[in-house]
Order: sequence, then C-alpha cells, then structure tokens
Amino acid sequence: MERLATAQVQAIKKLSTSCLVSKLSRVGYTDEEIDVMDRDTMLATWAEYVADAKDKRETGTASTTGYDVQLDRELLEFEKQKKNPL
Repeated sequence: MERLATAQVQAIKKLSTSCLVSKLSRVGYTDEEIDVMDRDTMLATWAEYVADAKDKRETGTASTTGYDVQLDRELLEFEKQKKNPL
C-alpha cells in the first residue's frame, strides 16, 4: 500500500469484505484463490492491483482519455450497495 496516496489507502481499508471479493473476482481472481485469503490479504491484493493500474496509467500503457471506466463501474457498485445494504 506504500505506492498509493493516503486517501486511496483509506478508501481501500473501508471496503467491505464482500466488496473486496467482488472486486477481486472482477479482475480475474478465482473463487478458490479468494476463499483462502483472509481480509488483510484481500486488502493487500486489491491495493497492489490498484497501484499497478495507477503505475500503468502514469507510464502511458493504459488509456489516457481522462475517463476511467473501471472507476465508473466501482462508483456505480458503491452506490448500489449504499441503496441496498445487506
């Protein structure tokens, strides 16, 4: 989590476990891989993924259109969870 801004680290730490499972599944982790992770491991894995994506954007290997589709999807998911809590 050292490669992320403080605000990003705080936002990641606030994610629920079910949200972490969902995010990790969407980026390619299998259910079996996620099942063996504890919450701290999931947080570290998601933080690493976010940092890697950030590094790719900064080096220009990702789209630089100014519109982040993944971020938009995450915001939509967050809004859905706020309206329909378990």
